Amino acid sequence: ITMTLQELNKLRDYPLQIEDLKDKIFYLQRRAESATHKVSGMPSARGKSDCLENTIVSCVDEQKKLRKMIYKLQREQARALNFISKLDNSDLRTIFILRFIKGYTYKQIADKIGGVTADAVRIRIIRYLLFID
Repeated sequence: ITMTLQELNKLRDYPLQIEDLKDKIFYLQRRAESATHKVSGMPSARGKSDCLENTIVSCVDEQKKLRKMIYKLQREQARALNFISKLDNSDLRTIFILRFIKGYTYKQIADKIGGVTADAVRIRIIRYLLFID
């Protein structure tokens, strides 16, 4: 199994997208909760219940997207870990795990490993991926 830099970098995007979806769901839930306080059950203008219904539908749709995104992240992380586990060099495995699974920056990786610069970390990743069989 091989992976490209683009595929590995996508792993770093998923958590951000997941957080955005969680924030959106939280906002929609608060919006629905505030709307329910205004709905008394008595016949009134159609607009308030339509707004509530649309908000609830949007919230359910976003929750479905969130579940799919989490599943996709888990699937891609498993694939990446399978790829990383086959690297011969333990230092390189550590670098790949820190970068693509844990989301560290190049500087954070360099600081954690010690004795290397952020650029050296970046170059090691790129060189390995360019010369993969």
